[in-house]
Amino acid sequence: MSVSKSKVYEWVGDILAARKADRNNLVYRLHLLGWTQQEISNICGCAQSTISQNILSQIPDMEKMIIQTVDEMKEPMSKAAEKLYIDETLAWALYLILCVVSYPFRTNNIQ
Repeated sequence: MSVSKSKVYEWVGDILAARKADRNNLVYRLHLLGWTQQEISNICGCAQSTISQNILSQIPDMEKMIIQTVDEMKEPMSKAAEKLYIDETLAWALYLILCVVSYPFRTNNIQ
């Protein structure tokens, strides 16, 4: 009996997505802590260029999603974290960095 590649991927797709989300969480955390891309790539076991691409392409989108969810849609941070497949602590870290970086330009800063 043979099984197609697409069927196998269907069976393990959730596992692979969870592993990727876990790796991305680690990348974002270490990046926010000031680790270099090379140090992060050594820990994650992937190329530095992969880390760079991940940070440059994903973090701005994540920040935008957090602002939309929390500020505009008035939903809890847990909902933003869930949408982004990250934990709530990381979502708060990204949000608070945005508040500090853009501080007098935001109209609805944290009180």
